[in-house]
Amino acid sequence: MVNDSRIVIIGAGASGIAAGRKLLEYGFKNLIILEAENRIGGRINSTKFGESIIDLGAQWCHGEENNVVYDMVKHLNLLETSKCTYLNNQFYNSTSNLVNVEITDMLHGIASRITCDFDSMKNTKESFGDYFIRSYIKEAKQEFGTNRVNLEIANQFVHWFHKMILCYDAPASWFDMSAAGLVQYEDCNGDPLLNWKDKGYRSFLDILMGKYAKELEEKTILNKEVRQIIWNSDEISINCSNDSTFKADHVIVTLSAGILKEQHLKLFVPQLPFYKALAIDGQGFGTVNKILIKFPHKWWKDEDTSFCFLWTEDDKMNILNQFPQGPKKNGKSWLEDISGFFVIDSDSTTLLCWMVGEFAREVEMLDDKIIESGCMFLLEKFLGKFYEIPSASNFICSRWFSNNHFRGSYSFKSVDNQERLTTSSKLIEPLVGANNKPLIQFAGEATHPKYFSSVHGAVETGFREASRILNYYKNGEVQSSKPMLNSKY
Repeated sequence: MVNDSRIVIIGAGASGIAAGRKLLEYGFKNLIILEAENRIGGRINSTKFGESIIDLGAQWCHGEENNVVYDMVKHLNLLETSKCTYLNNQFYNSTSNLVNVEITDMLHGIASRITCDFDSMKNTKESFGDYFIRSYIKEAKQEFGTNRVNLEIANQFVHWFHKMILCYDAPASWFDMSAAGLVQYEDCNGDPLLNWKDKGYRSFLDILMGKYAKELEEKTILNKEVRQIIWNSDEISINCSNDSTFKADHVIVTLSAGILKEQHLKLFVPQLPFYKALAIDGQGFGTVNKILIKFPHKWWKDEDTSFCFLWTEDDKMNILNQFPQGPKKNGKSWLEDISGFFVIDSDSTTLLCWMVGEFAREVEMLDDKIIESGCMFLLEKFLGKFYEIPSASNFICSRWFSNNHFRGSYSFKSVDNQERLTTSSKLIEPLVGANNKPLIQFAGEATHPKYFSSVHGAVETGFREASRILNYYKNGEVQSSKPMLNSKY
């Protein structure tokens, strides 16, 4: 099938590239991808770090069964099991002592039982934080009785587990997450943390583009920021930076939910229908950042995969006196939102920590030297008694919120979304014109009903929207042969 309809894809992340590749397969050649960044990939961002490749964004292929990413690369020897599973963690407390592994394993078990009780979660209107704490306190008291020491460790552990949940789901607090919404995410069976060896997630983009790589690259315009999408019942005009304008019969919007939440009122002319605006406004979209510190040599043991931190109440009260630099709120330091340090697979001398929670956005405004100093302070405070830690030799930190082309990291199901009674189906639904023609379509990880926040979800949504256009023309609607542009790039 050859079709000359004008198609503009906004965004060259995983979903935009997937949509472009599939449209070319279907015979739609008159398409352009507009990308605001100076690179393709979106929230896939593999970059050189010393002599290694590290991922500042998406890092793992999550699962094997029913995972389009895994299916596309499983025979190519690109993936391997990660050393760090984020399950068999070693805990240290802020008084520089090892925490009894039997107790933390027991607490891990309690947390796992609560988070896997899908029947209870899907039937509650609580936030995940309220749901979890209520169940956790009950089980911890049953397990430890009046043992004050163990109950104190249980209290420290719940604060750590809160931060780990924020890594997975990205809100500023687990009180912003819907417990019932969390159940909507569907895990793909198989290894959930398959890494890309020494090549980074960027290697997947090459596989995704396949034989259409050259054509997709030629049709992608970088550094092209969309300012306004003007639509009516027949045609769309996309006004961009540098005063360029593109005319289209179909537009596939793959912007992050963070951008849509921030800009939809001024981005679309006329404004989106109320149901669509409500779905966007209620969509959860949060910030998780990575901090990677490289050392001149590996100072930890071969069997070490993680160093997780538990704070005593006394140390939390004194932390601002010991390290006053950086943001703080109500006596709490940003350092408390770092749960620990983890080994990565692509570089044997680099540790990764996750910046989550209420300070994740504010830390982006700090100078790298302050962030690095804070991380080294934590390592010395928690681990200095056990290891001789050298000065860092390299440092890098992601900044997803302050980037005006993303405004955050990935989506989650929010309490606000639940209270508004909006569903992902409203986010997915296209804006249509005459003869039910799909004019403006929405793709991206946030628009997937069960694989949101994942690359495989993003890819599926790109394929979905390409198929929507194909199905429209299969039903015999007219084709367009008008030029794509009315001004120069």
